[in-house]
Amino acid sequence: MRWAAAFASATACFSPELKDGVIPCGEAGCPDGMECAADGYCYRDPPSGGVGADAGSGGDDAAYALAVGNRGSASRLYALPCGELLWSSPQARATTALAWGDADGDGVAELAIAGDGEPLELYVLDGGQLAPLWQSAAALVVSEIAWGDDGDLAVGHTGARMEIYQLTGGSLQVRWTSPWDDDVSAVAWADYDRDGDLDIAQSELADDSVIFAIGEAELDPVWHSETVDPTESLAFADIDGDGDPDLAIGNDGQPNRLYRNDAGNLVAVWSAPDAAATRAVAWADIDGDGDPDLAVGNHGQPSRLYRNDGGSFALAWTAPQADPTTALAWADVDGDGDPDLAVGNDGAPVRLYINDGAGALRLDWSAPVAEHTTSVAFARWPAALCR
Repeated sequence: MRWAAAFASATACFSPELKDGVIPCGEAGCPDGMECAADGYCYRDPPSGGVGADAGSGGDDAAYALAVGNRGSASRLYALPCGELLWSSPQARATTALAWGDADGDGVAELAIAGDGEPLELYVLDGGQLAPLWQSAAALVVSEIAWGDDGDLAVGHTGARMEIYQLTGGSLQVRWTSPWDDDVSAVAWADYDRDGDLDIAQSELADDSVIFAIGEAELDPVWHSETVDPTESLAFADIDGDGDPDLAIGNDGQPNRLYRNDAGNLVAVWSAPDAAATRAVAWADIDGDGDPDLAVGNHGQPSRLYRNDGGSFALAWTAPQADPTTALAWADVDGDGDPDLAVGNDGAPVRLYINDGAGALRLDWSAPVAEHTTSVAFARWPAALCR
């Protein structure tokens, strides 16, 4: 709880993450400058099939590719729903995290890949193929990465200071460094103060979860969790349609928790009925009712889906097998207007579950090989990938 003193005088007003395909329309509608699309989510630019990193509706002519990061083997890119292998990285890596983002704001997706004792790498889409763009000079011990909607890349380390990178002149440059050495287990972005700049939530396995605002040269903590949990994953969504982001916390061996944002104060409103070895949490509106539902990926236990019914959560689906799940990602893979779920597993195949439209998921595809997957992420393509 070494953050406690820093919070004594910190106050803030939270707001939603203004990222396409993340904020449900809800009863309050979309924030200024955004529109509600057919998938029930808010967009600055409603999707019509362009390439992007968001998991909203892809439009009639769009397709999705799933990036898969593996520890001890190559990272891969699969076309879905057919499962065709599109690309493998040139070498095996100890990959711990990968993420799609638009680093330069040109509408073309970049893929960042990070690892344990590996250089940080950046690839760019070039004619439907991934081409190397940049690689860090030094090997880094990275635990988690996340792109902000402004093109910044948050990089959480084990035993080192978290950094934020920005693409400048074709290379990623550090623009901010945390003043603390941390064992970061998860990061997530949200524009908590409605100033147009994204701020960060961070968790550590042996400490509390923290939200802090990022200035030009300083870190300003604004909230921390009341409990010290073994947190592995964080995810924001507006669960009650009031226009500000609420926070899900996925814990390994303790109940998962949900904090509702009440005028800048995050209040614990739900805990899972049992403790699981949770490695990933991810939001999506599975049933088209306008509010986000929560997927929970568990390691060695069945993954679960909790339906949001006006802010109360009930178990809606349990995976048919107890996979060693480490990562989750949502996208409307089959183009029917509802999100489908990709599940990454450590020592079992990556799997795709198709949503039947009412929130029930059925297994549709499994990767041809079982690898030690640590991260999965979707990118939207402007044309069909599957023949």
